Amino acid sequence: MKKILLLLVVGLCLTTLHAQLVNTDFEQWDNPVSDGSNIPTGWVWSDGNILDPSFEFVHGANTDAQNGNYAVKLSVWYFYVKDMAVQTAPINYKPESLTGYYKYQDNYIVQTGVGTVVDTAQVSVYLTKYNPVTMQKDTIGSSILSIYTSQSTFTQFTAPINYTSAEMPDEVTVMLDPSIVRRPGMDISYIHSEGFGETSYFTVDNLQLSSPLASENNIRETVQVYPNPTAGNLYITNYTGKVSVFNSAGQVIMANCSVSPTLPLSLSNLKKGMYYIELVTNDKIQYQKVVKL
Repeated sequence: MKKILLLLVVGLCLTTLHAQLVNTDFEQWDNPVSDGSNIPTGWVWSDGNILDPSFEFVHGANTDAQNGNYAVKLSVWYFYVKDMAVQTAPINYKPESLTGYYKYQDNYIVQTGVGTVVDTAQVSVYLTKYNPVTMQKDTIGSSILSIYTSQSTFTQFTAPINYTSAEMPDEVTVMLDPSIVRRPGMDISYIHSEGFGETSYFTVDNLQLSSPLASENNIRETVQVYPNPTAGNLYITNYTGKVSVFNSAGQVIMANCSVSPTLPLSLSNLKKGMYYIELVTNDKIQYQKVVKL
């Protein structure tokens, strides 16, 4: 699915060549660690449907850690209260995977029409890029790792990221989910917990995004458009193929125009203003902003 539907409100920022994920070892907390409930700095609480930066996690700073002093412990109470941990941050490279350590104590879930099933935890990673034409986020790569079995000691996991686009992402979102109860995309009216109290516990620590893909340097081409601004012809370097032109509202103004380094794109008939040039190859789509004088 090209677009991911997440209830996330995040900023957009490109910085140095690494992800700006913070507090991936859960050593920092917004309130004193002695508080029973708390928020790990940089992370946001979600119940699977809504995201609330002010809502405190039920367990606070967990002293049972794989590394350092603290880890994050997530759980669900019947189908009423669920702790998911979500973080979105800027990124400008393609990591191969997300690694970390976890403990998991699962329980049974009763699902209408299915019967009793064993609960599962889930680690999800989404890499996206803002599309200025559609004004939405395109999914560049993703990983969804399901954890089916209980582990009483910290166990390392690796969530390999599958890329479906040669574009470079500008944001990464990590989601830590302790239970299928209220899992995004599932109908919560059909799932409820069996038994009393909190049903499944998911403790996570020491997360880390890997180094860039080995082939990353071969993915990005140096494509330049000039002169920009332009009163007429627009030349495009290192590119031969079809281009389309969109206005600032995302409407197609010119479609499937042939260009090459020696065959310019004529914008002479367009009104003055800002436009987006869409360049399409077999494996990727790029956008370049141009100004018509």
